Amino acid sequence: MRISARSCPVRHIRRAGPCILMTEPLSSTRLVHLNSAFLGLAFLLVGLPISAMADPAGLWVAGGGGAKNDKTRAVAFDREGNVFLAGETTDSGVFGGLKREGLGGMDFFLAKVSKDGRFLWVRSLGGSLVDRGYGVATDSAGNAYVTGHFQSVDATWKGGALANQGDYDVFVAKYSPQGEPLWIRTAGGKGYDYGHGIAVDSAGDVVVTGAVAGEAQFDGTTVNAGSSTRPIFCAKYSKEGELRWVKTTTGRFSGSGHGVAVDASDAIYIGGSGGGQGSLGGKPLEITRGQAGVVLKLTPQGDAVWTAAIAGQPSAGFHEITVDGTGRVWCAGMFKGSLKLASGEVTSTGDKDSDGFLAHFSPDGVFQWARVVQGPATDYCLGVATDGSGRSFVTGEFSAKAVFAGRSLESLGATDIFTAALTEAGDVEWLLPSGGAKGDNAYTMAWHPSGRLVIAGACVAPADFGGKPVASPGGAEAYGAVLVPAR
Repeated sequence: MRISARSCPVRHIRRAGPCILMTEPLSSTRLVHLNSAFLGLAFLLVGLPISAMADPAGLWVAGGGGAKNDKTRAVAFDREGNVFLAGETTDSGVFGGLKREGLGGMDFFLAKVSKDGRFLWVRSLGGSLVDRGYGVATDSAGNAYVTGHFQSVDATWKGGALANQGDYDVFVAKYSPQGEPLWIRTAGGKGYDYGHGIAVDSAGDVVVTGAVAGEAQFDGTTVNAGSSTRPIFCAKYSKEGELRWVKTTTGRFSGSGHGVAVDASDAIYIGGSGGGQGSLGGKPLEITRGQAGVVLKLTPQGDAVWTAAIAGQPSAGFHEITVDGTGRVWCAGMFKGSLKLASGEVTSTGDKDSDGFLAHFSPDGVFQWARVVQGPATDYCLGVATDGSGRSFVTGEFSAKAVFAGRSLESLGATDIFTAALTEAGDVEWLLPSGGAKGDNAYTMAWHPSGRLVIAGACVAPADFGGKPVASPGGAEAYGAVLVPAR
C-alpha cells in the first residue's frame, strides 16, 4: 500500500457541554427544544427508523456537568441496555442529581445511566492538570473499561498515587457494574502519550489503541526504543489487567490510533491517521506526503493481517471505526483539500476547513464506497456504528449549509449535529439534523441489539431539536423529548 498526502493531524475538537442522543424506532414527527442557558453533559433518547417505521418504545435525555466546558467523548451500551459515557469535566458539577466534586483541573469522568435515563453513578479521576477519557467499552458481565490520558502528577487511584512518566500518560482502567474501581494500568514515557480507543473481545480481553511519543513503557515492556517517532500502538490486556502483548507501527511512520473494534472471531481493527514510511508486522504503511486515514487489521495475537488507507491532499484521518461479525468495516473521519478514493477524487468546498466522510471496506480491506458531508465551513464525521446487517450509522457536525451524500443540511448556529442511516450499498435511508444557535456536535455513537442508537458529544443550549420545550431538573441539565428524522 502506497499513499500520498500532506501533513495535517486529526485534531482534538473542543466544544462546550457534552450531549448524548439516543434513539429507537418511531414514525410521527415529535420536536424537542432544549431551553437553558447552558447544557452540560446530556443524553437524548430518540426514535429513529432503524428498520420498519414504528412508534417509539421510549425516549429520555439526561445531562450533567458544571459551569465550564464538559464533553462526552465516548459512549457504550452494556448487555442490558444501560449506557456508559466517558469524557472530561472541569470543576464541580451535577449529573442527574449526583454531585461530582472537581479535583482541581480538567478531570476524566465515567458515568452510568440506566436504560430509562437515570444516572446511577458517576466516577472521576484526575488532579490539578488535564486528564481526559477518550474510550469506553463493556464486557458481558457489565463491567466498564476506559482509556484516556492523564497529566496530573497528583492524580490518585483508590487512595494511591498514579506515577506519571512525563507530560501525558496512557491509562486503562476497569470499573464494576456498580462503579467500584477494580484496577488501573498506566503506560508512556516522557512525551505526549494517550489511549484513545478501547474494545472488549469475546474472551473478555481488553484491546486499546492510541499513540506514544518516543520511547514508552507498558508494564515493563519497552516500545519504540530510541526513536523520536510517534507510532500507533495496540495493546491487549486480560480482564484482570495483565498485559498480554503490545504492538506498534515501526520505521518512519508516525500516527495515531483513534478507534478500535473486534469482530466475531476476535480479530482487531484500528482506525486512525498517519504519515511517513513504515510497517505494522511486515505489512507496509507508506504515506509519502503528510497524513492519511489508515485502517489496520490484526489477529487476536497481534499479528498484522492487512493495512488500508485513504489519502487526502493535504490530509485525511479516521476518528472512529466499527465492524460487523463478518469483518465488514466502516470508518468515520475528515479530510482537507481533496480526498483520493478508488472511485475518484472528492474536493472539499471550504478553502481552509475540513469536510467529513464515511468510508466502507470489505473484510479483506478493499475500499467499497465513501459518503461525504461538505460545505463552505467545517464539517466532521466523528461517530460510526452498524447494526450487523450491513446497515451503518454516522454522526458528526456541520456548519452553515452543507450536503451529506446529496442531501441538504442547514445549521441554526455555529455548528449543528447530524445523524444518518445508510444501507449496505451506501444509500441514505434517513438524515436527521439537530442543534441550536450556538456550537453543538456529536463525537461518538453506539448501537444496541434492541434497536437503540446512542450518539454523544457536546452542545450549548438553547438548542433546537424541533421545538418541544423541556424543563431542567436543576444543576445538571436533564431533558426528555421525542424526535423523528427526515425520511
